[in-house]
Amino acid sequence: MTEEKKAISFVAVCVVVISAGLFFLRDRTPPAVEIDQRLDALQVAIQEWYAEKGSPPETLEELGLPEDEIIDIALKVFQYEVGEDGQTVTLRTYGADEKPGGKMFRADRERVFTLGEEASDPES
Repeated sequence: MTEEKKAISFVAVCVVVISAGLFFLRDRTPPAVEIDQRLDALQVAIQEWYAEKGSPPETLEELGLPEDEIIDIALKVFQYEVGEDGQTVTLRTYGADEKPGGKMFRADRERVFTLGEEASDPES
């Protein structure tokens, strides 16, 4: 097989692999978007809990949500902390590598909010 035919074959295989990947992933939500959606939902659930009970839940499991709504991309429960003031909540994930820092699948995500305040758009 000549070098030209090898190059053409290589390009053809690359096109097929990329096309197949795009076909199978076309309806999938990007992981970062999915994590942000889960953080949004958790913030709402924690705010509602607080409005009803007057204090934050001890754990995320206490909210009674399905497990897939309280886990991150590494299938670990989001880190959940309530500040000493009892009002500031931090939700955090360190991404797939479970270490601070990182990009893409290993990127950290954090949501900090104050109980009793209206949820604000994290993009603003």
